[in-house]
Amino acid sequence: MHSGVSSRPAVLLTAAGTVVVVGFLEISTFLAVVRMIGVTWALLALIACSAAGLLLLVREGVTGRRRLRTAGAQGRPPGPAVVTFVVGLSGAALLALPGFFTAALGLVLLLPPARALIRRTVERSSVEQGDGDLFGPRRVRVRVGKPRRPSDPADRALTVD
Repeated sequence: MHSGVSSRPAVLLTAAGTVVVVGFLEISTFLAVVRMIGVTWALLALIACSAAGLLLLVREGVTGRRRLRTAGAQGRPPGPAVVTFVVGLSGAALLALPGFFTAALGLVLLLPPARALIRRTVERSSVEQGDGDLFGPRRVRVRVGKPRRPSDPADRALTVD
């Protein structure tokens, strides 16, 4: 039996739980904003966030496609461009969804430090799983000089099992 088949109920349960939690957070956040600035301004802010998200969605799509084409034309691995593209589209899509909580998450994903952190995490995970070609050759340190024995404490971290 394939392990993916038995995990479907767990995935569906997790997805349903996520929808419920995000829905609760969206409603709570909206009510808090309404108390601070009023219903009319809160609705206008939601519309503005959604409009900005839609504009950014288009921009991220065009920019991402350009980055992918450039990486391919220059013979670079597509991994970093793909991750940046997907994170940017995800951030813009979250911003386009009506809600302050998802808009805040979207804005965080659009920030360059968040993109860099996610890209490094995906790259590290990809290399650990053996899919490192997506991000190019692995970078290793080469020490020049007399070789040490693997039993030296300085080299224990470099040994591969």
